[in-house]
Amino acid sequence: ASIAPQAIRVYGEVAPWGWAWILDGFAAERPPGAQAIAVHCYNTLSGGLQEVPVWAAWAARQGLPLWCSEMSPALNPNGPSWVRLQTLAQYDASVAWVEAESPNLQAVSYYDWPGL
Repeated sequence: ASIAPQAIRVYGEVAPWGWAWILDGFAAERPPGAQAIAVHCYNTLSGGLQEVPVWAAWAARQGLPLWCSEMSPALNPNGPSWVRLQTLAQYDASVAWVEAESPNLQAVSYYDWPGL
C-alpha cells in the first residue's frame, strides 16, 4: 500500500475449488487492506462458474467487489476431467447468466486455454 497507494489490493485464490480458503481468511475479520476478492471461475463439474452469484453476494456482504480473474471455456474433449465440457455458445451463455445474476461481479477476464 505504501509503494503503490493507487493499486487495488486483491484477496483471492487460484482455483475454483478454493472457496473455503477465502472463507477461512475472513473467519476472524476482513483481511487488512483487502479491497476486492478475486477467484478463478472455471466451469467445473463441482461448481466453479455456476457458484459465482453466491460468491458475489457474499463478497457484497463484505463490502467488496468480486472479480473473476481467470477462466476459460472447456472445448477440448481430451482436456482435464475437472471442467464442464461445453460449446463456446453454451459457455458464453453461462457467463452471461452469471453476469446477470451477480450485480457485485465487477470484473470478468477469460481467455482461450488450448488444453481446455
